[in-house]
Amino acid sequence: MPLPFPVLLAQTAISKASSTLDPGAPLVTPWFVIPLAVVAMLLIAGHIMNLRADGEMPDSRRRIRLANAWLMLLLAPIAAMAFSIVTPGQAREFVLLMSIVVGMLGFIVILACADAVNNLRLHRSAVRELREEIAKVRLDAQIEEAKRARDANNASDTKEQA
Repeated sequence: MPLPFPVLLAQTAISKASSTLDPGAPLVTPWFVIPLAVVAMLLIAGHIMNLRADGEMPDSRRRIRLANAWLMLLLAPIAAMAFSIVTPGQAREFVLLMSIVVGMLGFIVILACADAVNNLRLHRSAVRELREEIAKVRLDAQIEEAKRARDANNASDTKEQA
């Protein structure tokens, strides 16, 4: 069975890149990576400002997301340096920077998972509060219904006595 065109295209690009990889050249041209990193940093900084301004978000969610955003803001220039400035020929610096990038990405994923677990906790708490409120409203309605029935029963008793 032949491979789909996008897979063939990606395999061709990877094989050409790996066969022509110059250890003295960066992985990606700085003309592409550095402006991309600057745009990413500006977007992340705007996200941080919006997180701080949002008054309706629970504090636990805000703290996790702010920590994650700060890590991403720190990661952007490090990743740009790892991919466009340091070359594979500079083995020590290259391995160090790539290790930092992978480690920070791991921390970002861990914080994203913590955010998901926290959202589940907040959801369970909200559902529990809603159930308690519904139970309270039902109890109040039952009490009100019992009062009405008692008042109706008392009214019929006074009519029979008269």
